Amino acid sequence: MRALLKFELKVPVEVHKGATAFIARCPIFDVSSQGKSPADAKKNLVDALSLFITTCFEMGTLDEVMKECGFKPRKTATGPLSLKKDQELLSVPLPFMVSNQRQTCHA
Repeated sequence: MRALLKFELKVPVEVHKGATAFIARCPIFDVSSQGKSPADAKKNLVDALSLFITTCFEMGTLDEVMKECGFKPRKTATGPLSLKKDQELLSVPLPFMVSNQRQTCHA
């Protein structure tokens, strides 16, 4: 039996104008991308982050990567995230297909 789970990760992003393109960077995961406009750079960063997280999950390293990036388990939700002046939150949808196999993530 399979199920499709959709998660959404909200991460800070910084967008800067480079010499030939706009650069979008997620400092938490140290993942960057570029585009012709700020919106294009952020869209490309969403794709890069989605692939990065999905690959970590498939390789069984997501738990370790999340811990190394500073994520900690919480039992309750906390207040809003504090962002630096030049940051904004970016939503990254993460679709996962789940089968009968047991996968565990503690991050």
